[in-house]
Amino acid sequence: MTDFQKALASLKTADISFIAPNSSTAPPPPRFSPRIRRSIRRTRNHDAGTGNPNPSEPSSNGTTSSSIARNGARSNSTGAMPAPANKSAPKATVARQAHTRQRIERDWPSVGTVVSGNYFGTVYRAQVVKANKNLKSGRQLRLMDGPCKGRRFDSFTKALLVATTRQRKEANLGRRQASNGWDFWQPESPAAVSK
Repeated sequence: MTDFQKALASLKTADISFIAPNSSTAPPPPRFSPRIRRSIRRTRNHDAGTGNPNPSEPSSNGTTSSSIARNGARSNSTGAMPAPANKSAPKATVARQAHTRQRIERDWPSVGTVVSGNYFGTVYRAQVVKANKNLKSGRQLRLMDGPCKGRRFDSFTKALLVATTRQRKEANLGRRQASNGWDFWQPESPAAVSK
């Protein structure tokens, strides 16, 4: 008898009952990620009638309430103990409103008004001019000084950001106090306006 035949004979007589399907020692349950566990929990709650307004009717995934055990857990075909029902009541889901920015209607100053703003010690000036294109407001803001002198902008905030770009970059200020141009640009007093 060769070594191979001896090994084969020993395997035939070996106890291989641990891999039999009727074994009393079941393998440990699989470990799922938290996201999959939440999905399984939602499915169980739905099948138990928590999310189904009429549990006597079949749920959307095709299972009926007859396959549900009395304690609210799904019956297990393998004969193992069913999972205990969730003791706490399910949280009510509140529909969130979509976050949309509300457009605030602003009143532009009249054409020819000079506005100014102080950004960390540097004063910037601009003038409200008539728009040369079809805009709803009919006005634009033209910068009067700085490296962007003469440029026109459709909004106060864009004019603020462009006017202070060089200063913010050199001083490493980011966008500090540069979020709302309507608060920054203020009309100058008539005596301070010089042509």
